Amino acid sequence: MISLIVPVYNAEKYIDRLLKSILEQNFSDYEIIIVNDGSTDNSEKIIKRYMKKEKKIRYIIQENKGPGIARKNGFKEAKGDLLFFVDSDDCLPNKNSLYEIDDIFKKNNIDILFFKFVRNVNCKEYVVNTFYDDKLQEGIHDISYINNHRVGGALWNKIFKRKIMKEEFFLDANNFEDYFTTYSYLNECNNFYYTKKVYYYSYRNNPDSLTQKNNTEKMIKAVQISKKINEMPKFKKMTTQLLLNNLFNSVKYIMLNEKKANYYKYFKQLKLIAELKNYKIKYIGIKGFIKKLIIIYVFNKNTKISEV
Repeated sequence: MISLIVPVYNAEKYIDRLLKSILEQNFSDYEIIIVNDGSTDNSEKIIKRYMKKEKKIRYIIQENKGPGIARKNGFKEAKGDLLFFVDSDDCLPNKNSLYEIDDIFKKNNIDILFFKFVRNVNCKEYVVNTFYDDKLQEGIHDISYINNHRVGGALWNKIFKRKIMKEEFFLDANNFEDYFTTYSYLNECNNFYYTKKVYYYSYRNNPDSLTQKNNTEKMIKAVQISKKINEMPKFKKMTTQLLLNNLFNSVKYIMLNEKKANYYKYFKQLKLIAELKNYKIKYIGIKGFIKKLIIIYVFNKNTKISEV
């Protein structure tokens, strides 16, 4: 069985599209676990309308705690062998998606499945690879491949096994928490299966989506979570690059969006999280080394922080 776990927060404009794309699948061995994360719109009304005619839907209500806790509560209730985390404003691309996903796991002894997805940005569609290159061949690969090939941290373009997933893999956060779950899980894996087929359709047209709204606190939180990921035993090269990139992006965001009087406060927080001296060029590469030098220069110029 496949458990589709759907966190919902004020998704009245999109939840109907998602549920239709699941219920129209040419596959019946699945359940839909919807976790209402304190919605204040008509999401619940729409969900309950579907529940009256579809027994596959299970419904959980929680106070607004963010997608990390919503997914955790959905996982705790899941009965399926496979976990598919789906965002409420997205959908499945075709009627055979779940059948083909299930078939891959039945035919292969694998820990996780990676696949391509379609991203719709302001009505323009792009096919996106899970990995940031498109050289990987379809089939089973050793998990060590990830240490040298950047992979996106979103949960929805991967299929997980329930027996490997753990409650502690989920964070109480609403930014970058999915990366923590993904890398926590990957640290428990021995292999993965990669297919070039598309099994997910991602919309990025929702202005109310949490992923569309950044602020300094969220950027710093992403650095904190990246540090936790980098402390995991596997994928040191990739997670070090991830940490440095988030640190660099946070510094850039602060300089573009905050008053100069606030630089010291925020840069001090970042300095306490990440020790730049530990970022060796063998892990971060030439581009990473340049980012490191820029961060050091910015810190020294705009704050009293000197020990970086």
